[in-house]
Amino acid sequence: GATTLDLSGQGLGPDDILALAKALKANTSLATLKVHGNHFGPDGIAALGEALKVNIRLTKLVLGGSSLGPGDVTALAEALKVNEALTTLDVVGNNLTDRDIATLAQALKVNMTLTTLNLGGSDHTSTHEEIRACLERNVLARRLLRRVGVSEATKKALNELDNGATTLDLSGQGLGPDDILALAKALEDNPRLATLIFHCSNFRDGGIAVLAEALKFNKALTTLDGGVSEATKKALNELDNGATTLDL
Repeated sequence: GATTLDLSGQGLGPDDILALAKALKANTSLATLKVHGNHFGPDGIAALGEALKVNIRLTKLVLGGSSLGPGDVTALAEALKVNEALTTLDVVGNNLTDRDIATLAQALKVNMTLTTLNLGGSDHTSTHEEIRACLERNVLARRLLRRVGVSEATKKALNELDNGATTLDLSGQGLGPDDILALAKALEDNPRLATLIFHCSNFRDGGIAVLAEALKFNKALTTLDGGVSEATKKALNELDNGATTLDL
């Protein structure tokens, strides 16, 4: 299934949003949804909020310029209290009131996954400071969670990713399942890593599957170098030298 869907400015009405929200409840592939510049209506945004309560995949939602009212913001805030997948929410251009922003701030005291909230407008109020503090807490929590049960080599690799590394070499690190899972989760939304090298890492089928799933969502990686084993190199040399029988 698609990982990104952009329906911005498509003139969607409440019935369209209701249908979209229904689909989101069971969807396990969509990571980014952009629906800014559409007319949701109270029923539409309420349905979207209900979908967010159960959706486990969507990480980025863009709702800018959607004329959200106080009831709409409340629906989003209630969803944020239980949603454990969304990391980015964009509500720029909705003329949010101080009360709206306070409602979102209250939700973030409970939410532990959202790391980016784009509100637009002035951001120097005490409520904005509360929001910033919650988001920074969540960023730190995500980084710490990824490091639980992983090797020192993986911790080092995760630190490099957090610091903007564009190349990562995991060759011969003897990475286990927890290491692969942590690295895969980090790769899903990493915006900078361009080259990943993992010669002789013995990922096995399960590890490769986890990595492949993460790469469906990664938009930056351009080079994936798994290398070949010494046995394969030897076999290739034998073939170059005219071997007629090969035993692998």
